[in-house]
Amino acid sequence: MSTKTKGILAFLLLAFGLTWLNWGLGWLLGFSVEDPMFTLICLPALFTPAIATIIVRRWITREGFQDAGLQLNFKRGWFYYPLAGALRLSTYILIVVLAVLFKFLQPSFSLSGMTVIPFFNLHLQVWQAFLLLLLLTPLMMPVFWGEEFGWRGYLQVRLFSNRPILAAITTGLIWGIWHYPLLFHGYAGYTNIVVSLATYTGQTILLSFIYGWLRLRSGSVWPGCLYHATNNLFYGQFFMPLFIGKGKLDPTTWDMLSWIFLGLIALGLIISGQLRAKNPA
Repeated sequence: MSTKTKGILAFLLLAFGLTWLNWGLGWLLGFSVEDPMFTLICLPALFTPAIATIIVRRWITREGFQDAGLQLNFKRGWFYYPLAGALRLSTYILIVVLAVLFKFLQPSFSLSGMTVIPFFNLHLQVWQAFLLLLLLTPLMMPVFWGEEFGWRGYLQVRLFSNRPILAAITTGLIWGIWHYPLLFHGYAGYTNIVVSLATYTGQTILLSFIYGWLRLRSGSVWPGCLYHATNNLFYGQFFMPLFIGKGKLDPTTWDMLSWIFLGLIALGLIISGQLRAKNPA
């Protein structure tokens, strides 16, 4: 068995095993995924892919961290930071527009209306919630480093390293499966589990093209952390309470609408040859 294969297998065993054990503890104690106590108990799971990467790089393959993308790379890749946030927000806004056009939503919402940021239980005007999340997003980057340092700082640059399209598809599939226990327990409001597994996995595969592109072109995992923070914070704390469940727009439909824009971005990256690093990271 080659060193690379040994490292990948060890990473997967650790990333899946440690995470699922932590989530299992939360459920064993009787907490649902929507319970703040579950989030508190399962905080370590946010960092298990990074922990797996550190263990593999330091002690199993002993390859070190030279190509791990830990550096911020502002000088070379500063542009990818604002681009990451703007790209994710723009796709979310376009999904809402498409939902209105397809009559999944009635265009009755207003930026002067009220919304709730669920995690903080804050009742704010829509524009206030948007600005607050905009300020919080970069502060949350270290939290999402816990995943990105694993998936993009190790797995995606090791799997099929000379075939970035296949690497993105495979990493996206694995990353989606890693989330499956959460989906089985009602994560993100999915109801039809069979359909939601397919739509969610399709989304993680398409997202992996974007995360992989940010990682390779910037030479850093941190723009991907900003994209991930924007993705999760604005979906869970803004777009979901405002739009999901209104009219005919459920999480599964949202996923399928997102395929359109994420798919177009992924296709553009493939056609333009953007899925390869500028220089060794």
